[in-house]
Amino acid sequence: MRYPESFDDIYVDDEEDLDALEPAVATAVLLHALEAEVNNGGFDQFFLNTSGRFALQTVEALHAVGADRTSRLLESAIAVAYPEGYPENAADHENTADSDEALDALGELDEQFLEYEDPLTDLVNEYLERHAS
Repeated sequence: MRYPESFDDIYVDDEEDLDALEPAVATAVLLHALEAEVNNGGFDQFFLNTSGRFALQTVEALHAVGADRTSRLLESAIAVAYPEGYPENAADHENTADSDEALDALGELDEQFLEYEDPLTDLVNEYLERHAS
């Protein structure tokens, strides 16, 4: 499997779908969703779509592949979007902060994400080589 093209058609709608995947594949799927959403519409779009219900797992996936800067960006975006903390029920993930100030802060994080200081494709492929069966 090669990232990202091998993951274009894998869609995860809920925890059951995610748990059904091999752990290394689940990691790649989470990161593929993050990239697709942020590249298309920013962190705000990531949180508003299904991928947002996996925000905390996506932070873990970023740590797993060694994308530490990107994980800090996502953690910052979570803090902006959910000033009271990420909801215990992930189904409530769509209730993001919508003030101009919050949207501006997310926009700044989008710009930093798009700098790709962590080479996500390389990191995910190296991770898959080490962990996928």
